[in-house]
Amino acid sequence: MARLKERDKRSLRRWMWGEARTYRTTRELFQELCRRMVAMGIPIERSLLSVRTIHPQIMATGYLWAAGRDVIAVDRGHDILNDDSYLNSPFKQLHEGREELRRRIADPDTPRDMAVVEDMRREGFTDYIAFTIHFTDGTRNAVSFGTKARLGFSDEHLDFLREILPLFALLIEIQAERRIATVLLDTYVGHQAGERILKGEIRRGAGQSILAVIWYGDMRGFTAMSNSRPTEEVIDALNSYFDCMASAIHRHGGQVLKFIGDGMLAIFPLVDAAFRQYAARQALQAALEVKTGMDTVNETRRARHLPALQYGLGLHIGELIWGNIGAVDRLDFTAIGPSVNLTARLEELSASLHVPIVMSADFADAASDYLEAESLGEHSLRGLADSVEVFTVGAEALQVARDEFNDKAGPADRVKETV
Repeated sequence: MARLKERDKRSLRRWMWGEARTYRTTRELFQELCRRMVAMGIPIERSLLSVRTIHPQIMATGYLWAAGRDVIAVDRGHDILNDDSYLNSPFKQLHEGREELRRRIADPDTPRDMAVVEDMRREGFTDYIAFTIHFTDGTRNAVSFGTKARLGFSDEHLDFLREILPLFALLIEIQAERRIATVLLDTYVGHQAGERILKGEIRRGAGQSILAVIWYGDMRGFTAMSNSRPTEEVIDALNSYFDCMASAIHRHGGQVLKFIGDGMLAIFPLVDAAFRQYAARQALQAALEVKTGMDTVNETRRARHLPALQYGLGLHIGELIWGNIGAVDRLDFTAIGPSVNLTARLEELSASLHVPIVMSADFADAASDYLEAESLGEHSLRGLADSVEVFTVGAEALQVARDEFNDKAGPADRVKETV
């Protein structure tokens, strides 16, 4: 077996200290590292990198490299920790404290104690080794390498892998930290607000005036539910309600800005005034999807002998200030302004008018190319000197939305209840 050339080792080290730091994704970095190691004579034919993350649905991302193929990235949910494929894997042992694990697959005396090793044996692999990759915060990640070379990996190959792994760990940790920061900001403040924060818009008072459709939703009877039902049931109800609203908003280009107890504030920004009708239509389509989606949620709740969830929604279109507001050491990226206040008052009015959706005249006018709104007359709103005319969505429009929803949904999700 040919020895590795010193100049190739130096070349790879220089690349890792220099150019490798400019790679924007772990996928690209890992693929190029594997390619370079093979080119210098390390007979790697399969490698798997697993990087843990902080994400509400994803526990870790796996990056699979195979000779002659591009890297495939696969997200693994938190339930993978209870799956046999993980419980009977080398990576579990590494996560729990082991530093490396080797199986000389071609050796008939090698223990056949892990499914992945048996799978690789059937595919013609001769040697397998997995290493722990340490992040500076104590997180334990893992990477494995497999080969089909007749003699497997040499001691020189493994020594060089051990040498470069700490530097590789630093490179992917930098990328993982940015990815985690992006995910956390997306999760807690929304994607566009998160992008602005990452770009440095973190000074108090930094904001901009924008034109947007404003959405304010609130669950009915939440206080009574909180006082009378078990905590787990209340949280489950809130999550079902917010899932229904947020998914519809995101599908139609809106941004959820914040949850306020059982309330939700969202916007559909307008690039300029020419998009007024488009943004209003998108928001109204999302609102109609919420209506049909909540019917489905309530069917499930009734089957579990739980009370139906009711809600109110206010829709308006106008200018608002979107930016950093708060104390010197505790900021909130939010929206404020008279238009936001008006939208919240419209939502309040929905309870006394016994309708789920209340729209301002400005919003109803902007959405008129999509459907004709039904006037509910003039009403006084808290904090406003003059009464205003408000509108809602008629039964015919709701039925159309229900039909559209059922056309897109699978049989198990279809709404059977009629308007």
